[in-house]
Parts: sequence; C-alpha cells; structure tokens
Amino acid sequence: MESRLVYLETLCCQCEQQTFKQHHINELDVYKKKKRREVEVLEVELNSEHAQKVAELEQAMQQKLREQQKVYEEAFNQDMKQYLSTGYLQHRAYVGPRRSARPQESLDLFLNVDRAAKLSSSSGPWLLPSSSSPSASSPASSSSSFAPSA
Repeated sequence: MESRLVYLETLCCQCEQQTFKQHHINELDVYKKKKRREVEVLEVELNSEHAQKVAELEQAMQQKLREQQKVYEEAFNQDMKQYLSTGYLQHRAYVGPRRSARPQESLDLFLNVDRAAKLSSSSGPWLLPSSSSPSASSPASSSSSFAPSA
C-alpha cells in the first residue's frame, strides 16, 4: 500500500509540474504575441517616418533642381539676348555679379563652354570666344545666321 501511495504522490507531483509547465508555456506565448505586436507597431512607425523623410528629401531635391533650372534658364536667356543683339557669345571666363552665387564649373559644364569654344573657330560667328571682336558679325546678320545645335 505504501508503494502505491508513493506512486500516487509522484503522479500528483508530475501532474502539478505539468500544469505549472503548461501555465508558463501559455504565459510565454502571451508574452511573444505581445512583443510581436510591439515590433509590428514599431515597424509601422519606422516605415512611416522613413517614408516621410524620403518624401522630404525628394521635395528638397526637386526644389534644388527647380532653383538650378531657374538659374540656368536665366543665364540662357541672358546669353540669348546677347547673341541676338551682338551675333556672338562670349566665353564665360568672367563671372558677373549676378552669376557669382553659382559654381562656374557646373555652369560651364552645363553650357558646354569648352565644346562651344572649339566649335567657334570652325562653325561660325555665334560662338566666338571673348577675345574675338564683336565686329566679326553684325547684329543685322545675327538673326539670319542663328543655327541651333543638336
């Protein structure tokens, strides 16, 4: 009988341990679910912040590009006015007071000044370097000699 009682006690202990173990497993599952939800919420927040920062960056880049385009368009319009009035363009070695705010190298690169200077000696009077005299082309012939480059 005593052995049966010991066996029963052992079975009860095992049952209690099993119940205790199952309780901890359930608590662990609840904790894991809670942490997964927290991670998902954090991911949503981070994705939202990232999307907002990317949008702000893109907007800033677009604004910068619009400003650059405005500056280049202004320079082009000034050059076009000069060309139409004199029949030639000067090399951009001198930067006037209105153009001092932008980097000369990027403008020269954009306007392809080196190519223009090379073409000026063989292509015609519309791209003469600044050392050439304005008398090489008269304003009357400037409008008829304008040939846009491709």
